[in-house]
Formats: sequence, structure tokens, C-alpha cells
Amino acid sequence: MSYTKLIGMRVMNLRTKSIGTIVNIEANKVYVSDGISIVAYPYPAAFSDVLQLEDEELQEEIQTASAGALFNQFRNTYSFALNKEIEFLKETGGKKYRVVDGELISQNKDTYIYSFDTDSELHFPDGTTIKIQLAEGRAYAYVISCEDFSITFQTSTYLGKTIEHLEFTAEPWQLLEGLLDRIYELDEEKCPIAYSLVCDRRKQVNQRKPIERGQNAAMRKSSSQPITFVWGPPGTGKTYTLARVALDFLNKKKRILMVSYSNVSVDRALLRFA
Repeated sequence: MSYTKLIGMRVMNLRTKSIGTIVNIEANKVYVSDGISIVAYPYPAAFSDVLQLEDEELQEEIQTASAGALFNQFRNTYSFALNKEIEFLKETGGKKYRVVDGELISQNKDTYIYSFDTDSELHFPDGTTIKIQLAEGRAYAYVISCEDFSITFQTSTYLGKTIEHLEFTAEPWQLLEGLLDRIYELDEEKCPIAYSLVCDRRKQVNQRKPIERGQNAAMRKSSSQPITFVWGPPGTGKTYTLARVALDFLNKKKRILMVSYSNVSVDRALLRFA
């Protein structure tokens, strides 16, 4: 599409609902004026996510053309953010955490497993490397589980049978580097759901239609569409609904993968499913 036909057209920012006019397009940027100021947006990616033309046919045409650009922008934006986070964590060593009431719960040759209480809920995935601060130096450990207000880790350093308290820093950049690799691997053909989430999410939502409510609606949606979000405050039956969806998939001979940021959440869902 020739971008010259877009200059002078009215456009709405879908996030702020403000109306403006396209005044220029150059250097992969589209410039929109609201009569007071001019704002630059990425071109053509912004037409898939932020900007809406008055001309619906033209909007659909440019939206289709800009989907690939939006997907690349998504990968570039999050890759850049992850790289900056990794650099920061490597420079600072990560945030310090304090745990108390430690106890040796198992040992095997040069391997020791300890459990500690925490002041707040920690959400380190299994396998996260942590660096323990000791008076005589440092020791390294690997998180075995991190649930509610407790953490269990494995180390090759004997810390004693009981430990009043200790401090450690996490080294999550290894996990971030793994996430970075997954982002680089994203491909339109191999990852259609990821592509749809990035590029088609707004097109798939009818903002004039109210959100459907109820567990039965969630069940029906889950069995009839590739992506379904179920939202609700605590105690509204989300885990129960998830178990019903999983059972329905199992009966249809479909594969099921339950994931969460904590083992406890997965355990509860599996128990409800059972």
C-alpha cells in the first residue's frame, strides 16, 4: 500500500480514544496531530494495535499488511527489555532475600537439602540458581520448591543442622536467557497462537458486546475457540472451571498441560481435577 494516501486521513487512538490527523509518514514512523501536538507511532505496526482509520476497508487492508511488522516489533521490544534486565541483574547480583528458621531435611554424600521460612511469598521457578551469603564467603544452591512462605533448596555446602537466618541473591538471568531464546524462536507458522495473541487480539474482541459471565460460558468458550481467558476474584470457581475444562479435553483425547508460577497452584488444580 502507498502510504501517501494515508496522509490527511483522520485516525483514532484506540487506547486514549483521541482523534487526530495523519500529517506525515517517514522513517518507519507515522505522525499524528491532534491540533495541539504531534505524536509519532511505529509504522505500519501501530495500525494493528493502536491506530484505527475512519475508512474501515482501508483499515482492514493496512491492518493485514502490518501484522508481520507488529510481530517483529513485539519480538524486538521484549528482546531488548529482557537483555537490559539480564545486564542489570549481572551487574548488581540481583535483589537480596532473607530467610529464617532453616533446617536440614535431607543429605546424601555432598548434597544437602534445606528448608527455610520466608517473610513474603517468593516465586522462584524450580532450578533457579541462588547465591548464599556466608561469613566465610559464598555458597551456591538450586531451588527445589518455592511455595507459600517457604523455600527448599539443594546445595553442596553444609550450613549446619539448623540455621537462624541467612541472606541470598537469586540469579534469574539464566531463566531470562532461556525466555529470550524462546522469543527468538517465535515464528508465524510454528507458533500460530502466539502470533494471534500479538497481532489479532484487538480484531478478535467485539468491544460493543458484553463479556460473557458464568462457569458454563467459560466451558463453552474453551471447547470452541483456541484461546480463552477466564477471570474472576478469589472464590468464584476458576480452579473448578479449569478442572472441568481439563476433564472435557481428556475425554476428547486431547493433551493437557497445566502451568503456573507456583507449584501450589498446579497442585490445587490437579487435586480438583482428580
